[in-house]
Amino acid sequence: MSTVAPVPEEFHTITPHLIVRGVPEAVEFYGSAFDARELYRQPAPDGKGIYHAELLLGDSRFFLIDESPEWGTVSPLALSASPVTLHLYVADVDRVFQQAVAAGAEVTVPLSDCFWGDRYGVVKDPFGHRWSIASRIEDLSPEELRQRADGYMRDGTTPHVKAEAVNGTGERKVAGMTDAAVRSATGRGWDDWFAVMDAVGAQKLSHKEIALILHEQHGCPGWWCQMITVGYEQERGLRHKNQSCSGDWQASGSKTLRVPVGTLFAAWEDANVRRQWLPDPEVTIRKATPNRSMRITWVDGKTSVDLWFTDKGDRSQISVQHRKLRDAGDVEEKRLYWKHALERLQGLLES
Repeated sequence: MSTVAPVPEEFHTITPHLIVRGVPEAVEFYGSAFDARELYRQPAPDGKGIYHAELLLGDSRFFLIDESPEWGTVSPLALSASPVTLHLYVADVDRVFQQAVAAGAEVTVPLSDCFWGDRYGVVKDPFGHRWSIASRIEDLSPEELRQRADGYMRDGTTPHVKAEAVNGTGERKVAGMTDAAVRSATGRGWDDWFAVMDAVGAQKLSHKEIALILHEQHGCPGWWCQMITVGYEQERGLRHKNQSCSGDWQASGSKTLRVPVGTLFAAWEDANVRRQWLPDPEVTIRKATPNRSMRITWVDGKTSVDLWFTDKGDRSQISVQHRKLRDAGDVEEKRLYWKHALERLQGLLES
């Protein structure tokens, strides 16, 4: 029997293989930009290119090869685009990002503190490959991440309210974004944008109208138009915590239980089980993805409940978001409702 390991010990499960126009130049660039170290290179048989090169970046290896259009291997430069982005988590994203730019990379997404908990930016290297670079700055629960993602995708909402401190340092945040991040991405800080919006009478405009002015009259990037509008609405008292730009309110809750995710999902899907713990069990399930998500029309026929199920091995988590509520009082009422309902669910399933 062979004693050769089928998977070399020094390799991870997936190894990127990048096609570039000029391997020697690429090796030099990746060394300067990301401190990648060359481990091996094999010249092509004709001596005109590099058949294969292997580099080590952090604890991971990746391969390089010169493009050969006659063999169907072309680089992003030949395509004038790339469908792939390589992602790097690093200890100091600001240092690595600036180091890559200094080595010759082009900034395509400026560094900023992002809603999913990373400080993040994207560069394109001289060979056409895109690299996203990030450091984790905030640990979020699945519920918190889903709430933020849903808010941004739907209408730009964010769980943060007005100015906050960051990690106790006193650094100002509005709508979850620091002044430095906003300035880096848009060329203006929070107070500059607030002055712009006050000057056009934004307090009397809708969310959509404000965002459109920022984009069309002031060249603000699309995603940042939404973010800055949210910050302005919060800072001027036009939007409150748990309120979307449409005026709707939402309440949320979550609970981790010592049961498999399939058991947890069934406790919602099965009406007979649901009656044992939910005070208002006669809901309408509009859509359900087994063990992952569920969308419900509430018993009032007006509000909606979104559910997300997270498999944690011998445990599972349920996250609830009750949307289209009337006001802040309704939010508090539903928050307590779901807190007690999930406690009853936990008692039923874990008993």
